[in-house]
Amino acid sequence: MFRLPLHIIRSGGWSVMLGLALLGGCATETNPPALQTKISEVEVTPHPVTTNYTAVVTVALEDSLTEAYRMHWQWQHPDGSSTDTTSEATRFYWTAPPQPGNYKHTVWVESPEGLPLSEKYTFSVKVTPWDPPPSSPTLSGKIVFSAIADEQYQIFSMNADGTNLRQLTDWERGSRQPSWSPDGTQIVFASGRDGSAHTSALWVMDADGGNPHPLHPGWPFPLLGNFPRWSPDGEKIAYSYYDGAQTDIYVYDRTTQENIRLTHHPADDGFPAWSPDGNRVVFTSGRDYTNADNMRYRKDLYLINSDGSGLIRLTANGYATRPEWSPNGFSIVYEWNIRGNEIFLLDIYTEKINKLNTGLEFTGNPLWNKNGIQLLVFGRQMESSESEMRLLKIEEHSAEILQIIMLNESTTGWDYDWYSGE
Repeated sequence: MFRLPLHIIRSGGWSVMLGLALLGGCATETNPPALQTKISEVEVTPHPVTTNYTAVVTVALEDSLTEAYRMHWQWQHPDGSSTDTTSEATRFYWTAPPQPGNYKHTVWVESPEGLPLSEKYTFSVKVTPWDPPPSSPTLSGKIVFSAIADEQYQIFSMNADGTNLRQLTDWERGSRQPSWSPDGTQIVFASGRDGSAHTSALWVMDADGGNPHPLHPGWPFPLLGNFPRWSPDGEKIAYSYYDGAQTDIYVYDRTTQENIRLTHHPADDGFPAWSPDGNRVVFTSGRDYTNADNMRYRKDLYLINSDGSGLIRLTANGYATRPEWSPNGFSIVYEWNIRGNEIFLLDIYTEKINKLNTGLEFTGNPLWNKNGIQLLVFGRQMESSESEMRLLKIEEHSAEILQIIMLNESTTGWDYDWYSGE
């Protein structure tokens, strides 16, 4: 309510008239819109966030809005100043500064014209220094792989430095595609033993090759599939299955013995890999390339929830395959398969893609170690060169070669897995 000062009211009629004129002027001003919603929560993932890393900041609103709106953000800097930004979505990707500390940020809802639709909400983000665990310039852990033995692919294991080579299978119909359990005590793999005319059967054995048994206990009806991958908690197996017409992604629950079909598309889906939290699966598919001439070869990366919902396309340049999720969940490394494979790193939140220089012309099957600092790749310097493995140190989306291991020519680098240890 507008009130005239008492000294103006008492000073005479002309002053009162001036006051009334002022009143009339105020009455014509545009009143700000009433607040229409309230911010109930702001979630920051991960939290705390490491210096120079990206966090996902998500706003929860108590009431949905029917009219257009945007989020107004005020981001605090290390020197105490702040920067204002706006976004159409309630989610924002904030990159932490290089200085650790507690940063107070503010967000509110406003109209496209900048008029407030909610009260301001202040939240704090803790930024911690990056303290990488000590990494050795030599390869640690164990590697399981397939190689030709007596005209059949069999599974072998060795220490990551190339010592203690052991043959784990000697099966008539061969075995391939081994994958370590999260604790390194078991191996899941595909074998022609008890498989069908279309695809292999899925088996599990101990790390030393003992106690082989079908993944599904309903013997004599083994579970059929290829490229099995253990979930981070060891309870589920993601794999691809070809039914004679198409290849789709499935998840087998070892506890409930249930089999969940994640995809159903005429194009081939393959190479599933788990997110670090076990809630999502990244895979390759040619579903967006409908031309029959290129559907078989052109593939992109897709993301899907472990219950089959929420399908998202991640890449759109074709020829992407063999994805591997980084342990921190921020990026996915994958092969780009055309004219000799190359390795690329996709930042999930910024959608930026960077090529990693491995020093190899033909390279593939990238695998992370558990702390996400090192990457193991298989390849050759030239098409006629001997196969080798290269250990890379990943930092700021670049790769530094730490070690080179030469391999036997019978080793297939697209069928190996690395357990880097604790």
